[in-house]
Amino acid sequence: MRVDRYQHIIDLVKKLGAAKELYFVLRIQSRKDLTVHINNGKTEETSSGNLEGMGIQIFTPQGFMGFAAADQITVQLAEDLFAKAAFLAEQSQRFQGESNQEIFKLKKFNTRREIQLANPYGTLSLQEIETKLKEINNQLTIMDSCFSVRTLLRLTDEEWRIARADGTDVIFNTPRSMLYHSITAKSSLDTATTFANIPGSDLGVLTQQANITKLQERAKKAANLALDLLTAP
Repeated sequence: MRVDRYQHIIDLVKKLGAAKELYFVLRIQSRKDLTVHINNGKTEETSSGNLEGMGIQIFTPQGFMGFAAADQITVQLAEDLFAKAAFLAEQSQRFQGESNQEIFKLKKFNTRREIQLANPYGTLSLQEIETKLKEINNQLTIMDSCFSVRTLLRLTDEEWRIARADGTDVIFNTPRSMLYHSITAKSSLDTATTFANIPGSDLGVLTQQANITKLQERAKKAANLALDLLTAP
């Protein structure tokens, strides 16, 4: 996983913690996002993002805590964040903040939990995603001339690595996705909006026929409900 490449950051923070006799919790995050909106057969919006950052939590031997974080991961920044968090912890002690020593009772824990994806981020090009979304969107818009349909795909590929001064090193990922319809039925007098969606962990919500069929069934029910609501007294 992407967070594997930051072992040198963990080693650096361990060295700093040992030198200053301070307990630390280091959290490293790597996240990629993609969102595509289709509105009545046309691409309305696409957005993507890549975020990597880290946060360092420092505890004095007496249990006073300081925290500092940034949306970058570099050696220099790790040193700066450690210094800031240590300063804040010391200031908390100086000004008689609240201390908590429960962190020192935790046992060392090492594990790696990686969800293996059949259709991971990057399986399809943006053009392929848009084409498939437009097809799904059009299946609803042609059902009735009074329908306005917005279809959305949201995809997140997120990884975490958490290390502590006691040697704990935990790595895991939390991939997630959602394919979503917003269906609005309109008349000259009123509007009614209903929704249908299917959650998942990867692009399988868009590429696996079983998921598409399930969404179609839910969307049809939602569309019929919108029509019923539109004509309800």
